[in-house]
Amino acid sequence: MRSFWKPSFILSTFKSFNRNISPTTHWRRSQTRRGLWRDREVEMLLASGGPSSWKMIEKKTDGLYLLSEHGLDLSFLVLGHIVQDGRIIGLLSELNDGDYVEETHRALMYDAFQQLEGRNIFFDDVDGWISESCFMVADGKIRLQGDAIARLKCIGTF
Repeated sequence: MRSFWKPSFILSTFKSFNRNISPTTHWRRSQTRRGLWRDREVEMLLASGGPSSWKMIEKKTDGLYLLSEHGLDLSFLVLGHIVQDGRIIGLLSELNDGDYVEETHRALMYDAFQQLEGRNIFFDDVDGWISESCFMVADGKIRLQGDAIARLKCIGTF
């Protein structure tokens, strides 16, 4: 796993989001919360507590690092890692907001896949895990989300 390629923030400093991220605007999923941080709308994804959720955070961190390393603008901006006891347990990012892809976004999707394939980046182990909900359109660009990011792999060099 790539560690700390963005600034890290200690989980305890967030005090249930009431001190530094306030107010919580709403929960998206059990592990995802939206709110304001440093006068900016943000989204925080936290591992739900077990080894499998920590592994998913690690996979998402690796996928986001891969996109960043290859200069691909295909994800929402990651602002930092949330850490506890030296382990990455979450990600702080800009607000993950946009529209889910539709057939009218086909050209944008083709372009995103060409960018990935041009750098030998592919989705690994996609059996039923990648769906339309893994792709959003924001500001006229495709944004990978969730399982799509966690399953990115680079094969060889570009």
